[in-house]
Amino acid sequence: MNNLVVFPLYLILFYLIGLVLKNRNYLLDKTKISKHKTFVSKKQVPISGGILFYTLIILFFNGFDITDKIFLFFILFVGLLSDTNILSSALKRFILQSVVIISYVYTQEIYILETRIDFFDKLLESSQLIKIVFTSFCIITLVNGTNFIDGTNVLASGYVFNVLLGLTLFLLNFESTYEDQNIQTFIYFLVVFLIFNIFSMAYLGDGGSYLISFILGIICINFSNIFVNLMSPYFIVFLLWYPALENLFSIIRRGFLEKKYVNSADNLHLHHLIFKFLKSYLKKDQISSTLTGILINTIILIFILFGIYFANDTKMLLLLIILKTAIYFYTYISLKKLY
Repeated sequence: MNNLVVFPLYLILFYLIGLVLKNRNYLLDKTKISKHKTFVSKKQVPISGGILFYTLIILFFNGFDITDKIFLFFILFVGLLSDTNILSSALKRFILQSVVIISYVYTQEIYILETRIDFFDKLLESSQLIKIVFTSFCIITLVNGTNFIDGTNVLASGYVFNVLLGLTLFLLNFESTYEDQNIQTFIYFLVVFLIFNIFSMAYLGDGGSYLISFILGIICINFSNIFVNLMSPYFIVFLLWYPALENLFSIIRRGFLEKKYVNSADNLHLHHLIFKFLKSYLKKDQISSTLTGILINTIILIFILFGIYFANDTKMLLLLIILKTAIYFYTYISLKKLY
């Protein structure tokens, strides 16, 4: 179906499904369940993003067979169990999503094939088990990291939009004739979702953040393997570094620095601290939440626009990753002193 039809169709579907969920008091954001959700809005908002995106996959995505769609449903379902508080244990959710992701990588043979680290690339080439474990680890890190940053308006969805835009600009920069209709459809969905999310009219929820990051991981792996001669694998690392860093830092911070249960939720992510800082001046939750997402994604987009020109320069990409990490920690430490 023409994307010009998809865009208005999803505007209507978002509104209608949100209305139905509200009227039936089902799949609404329950702020009492998770502390960090109170940073977005005090009102109850339909968690419709994941369901609508899965519908889009069924109807409009190309190249996804029935096995793909079954696994994607399972990853969405794990998130929905979390959103409805049926599965409240973070450890059980992690185990379930890991089983789904590892099984998907194995059955669909979606592998990361190159890291430009010679000895490790030889291991990847010689061992299917190492390919499965390494690829699964990277996707699991992305999925959980994206869920971690889904704490303010437009942050997670805007971030995924930025990455897809970066891949699209990469193709334009190299004047590639390669086309991926799924990326265009994905971008249309995110634009529609962002319109509703800016005004706290729809949320991704755990189901939505799991699903969009899972699909994003698959797209990025395919890109890296297709453009192996034009793209350093570190360009993908560069694009996906923010949620990966958020995930890894949260584990270190909770488990080693604060001696807390690693999977316990808290309000000490970078976006929460930025939200608090903005709210101290603006006094409005929704405005502060939306501006937090816009501010972080603007900085990420600037990096992406610059990094595209070094897509095949591993050393430059590593420098940019180090710079992004330094900015993250400088901002985090500065704001943590205030709160």
